[in-house]
Amino acid sequence: MDDPALVTACADGADLAWREFDARFRPVLLASARRVLARSGVPSPDAEAEEVASQVVAELAGGDRRILRRAALGPAPVRLWLWILAAQRARRSLRERRLGVPPPERAPSPTPEEEAIRREDLDRLRGGMDLLPARDRFLLTLFHLDGQGIATIAAILGMSATNVGVALARARKKLRDLL
Repeated sequence: MDDPALVTACADGADLAWREFDARFRPVLLASARRVLARSGVPSPDAEAEEVASQVVAELAGGDRRILRRAALGPAPVRLWLWILAAQRARRSLRERRLGVPPPERAPSPTPEEEAIRREDLDRLRGGMDLLPARDRFLLTLFHLDGQGIATIAAILGMSATNVGVALARARKKLRDLL
């Protein structure tokens, strides 16, 4: 089974696929996390890298698995995508350790009216995204939903950072015109 098919099977919840996923990709997750942690001077990067890899797998397995589905459909190789996820998680772990600050408090719950307006806005946004070409959807998803930077997106897509910025601006304009 190739990498995108395996990720799709994991997104569908197949237990055997998750075992294969862990066997195939844990070395990638560990290497990425170890690299970030070692460069930051962590005294025992292997132990913490194992924790980071486990957190990445847990985050991917949890929820509705939208991240996995996007990875299987995206133009970037699955291994590169996982390398980036593990590196980001390792950096977040380092940041949390350095700051020693608990996560921010949750915002107060919205009123029923605010929640209804938010749902309507999200439905309109989803409808507009569905009408965009796949490349524009992918760019907007990477940047706005996944929080990837322009340089990272450029590396994933094999484009210059300038071209990614231009493509993002055009994709946003298309989406605004649809809304």
